[in-house]
Amino acid sequence: MSVYSGLYNSLLQASNHSAIICRGESYSYEWLSKRVGFLSNWMLENTQVQQPIVLYCPDHPDTYALLIACLLTQRIPVPLHPGHPIDRNQRILNQINPDWIVSPIPFTNSITPPEGFQPLSPDFSVPPENNIAYLLFTSGSTGQPKGVMISWKALQAFFEAVSQEEIKVDAKDRVLQMFDLTFDLSFFSTLLPLISGATLVTVPEDEIKAFAIARLLEEENITVALLVPSILNLLYRFMEDLHFPDLRESLFCGEALNVKPTLAWKNCIPNATLRNVYGPTEATIFCSTYTLPENPEYWEHQLGIISIGKPMPGTNFTLNPETGELMIGGNQLFSGYWKDAAKTNDKLIYYNDKLVYRSGDRAVLQNSHWLFTGRLDHQVKIQGYRIELGEIEFQLGEIIGNRLGAVLAIPDTVGNLELHAFIEGEETHPERWRNPLAEKVPAYMVPHHWHGISEFPLNVNGKIDRQALQNLKIHG
Repeated sequence: MSVYSGLYNSLLQASNHSAIICRGESYSYEWLSKRVGFLSNWMLENTQVQQPIVLYCPDHPDTYALLIACLLTQRIPVPLHPGHPIDRNQRILNQINPDWIVSPIPFTNSITPPEGFQPLSPDFSVPPENNIAYLLFTSGSTGQPKGVMISWKALQAFFEAVSQEEIKVDAKDRVLQMFDLTFDLSFFSTLLPLISGATLVTVPEDEIKAFAIARLLEEENITVALLVPSILNLLYRFMEDLHFPDLRESLFCGEALNVKPTLAWKNCIPNATLRNVYGPTEATIFCSTYTLPENPEYWEHQLGIISIGKPMPGTNFTLNPETGELMIGGNQLFSGYWKDAAKTNDKLIYYNDKLVYRSGDRAVLQNSHWLFTGRLDHQVKIQGYRIELGEIEFQLGEIIGNRLGAVLAIPDTVGNLELHAFIEGEETHPERWRNPLAEKVPAYMVPHHWHGISEFPLNVNGKIDRQALQNLKIHG
């Protein structure tokens, strides 16, 4: 099924079936169709094809209506999140220099779309495959977020591969959407139900996310849920009391999936297929899957980290024998970084005569399944968000001045990565640095642990010896 046609046909039917459940309120496909119809006409009158439209995305039904209107009119949605620091959002805006910032709620320099409902236009046409479907900004190592351009070709290839992996959704399903729209996994949780006539259920932003997810899985009879593994760690102590018999597809992505909490989770979801999926934003949402066997004795894992499985149809993996870097090829590759040819040419290369993306991930092939073994650089995933430690260090350096500083991601006692900041000095006062940093980066990029260190260990090249720093933390 075409993503574009599936989305359009679901709306064209304009049924009374629930399309979106947001903060406990249900919005039918009829409501969504007429709201998207109005917003689409508004965009056609005021904007141009392939024009970036910044969407300021609160937890609101119009957020989804605006996103769909952008897609149907072939505008390029660029999500920003209200909870992210103004400074970081401004750095993204500076790169795009948009004519339009649209928000369901009033926001400085933004346009709040007028109220109105109209029938959906019958004149939409399927976009050229090389047109950009959406633009997402991810963490950048220089302190500057980088824009990842995803084409309609890549998006279509992703959903075709999902279908071939037999991840099926129909009108009876209720799909959890736990992510804000700046996170690429949200496009799976949003578009999959809406192109299938199913119901999308959002997680309120003002609740503790793990507990809100557990509540919604039960109260809303969720049947399909893509989660980040951090949720399992947060729910682990309560799992003996959790039971979700309606869940039939339980997927995890965004971080390493650990065996121990996954075993406990398996007992909570007796009727679900359990999958670990993997993929960077540049490979369109996710590009490999591993379906965990019913018997945990047969789970593929290394050092307690569950396999990322095999490439999805249309994707291929290649390993650089010198560095162990996983290189990703195939139909789901992104189109490049927004206005950054140098970065694009560094990451999109030809290897053995095939175009591949240098993922920066290390991997090994074991029993025909791929295993993630770490990063080549300092990029990590915290709470499912891809983070360049260099971006945090860059912003921290602006705050601490002449002091030396470093940020590491160190596993806690259950293997969950936590951010640790090390600052030159006999002692450190977290409140002195934490609040200014929180004005520069999102909350998930602010370290939880702060350490004063009188003298930084250096390697032979005069650089900070990060392994020695980590050992100081672990053994100190």
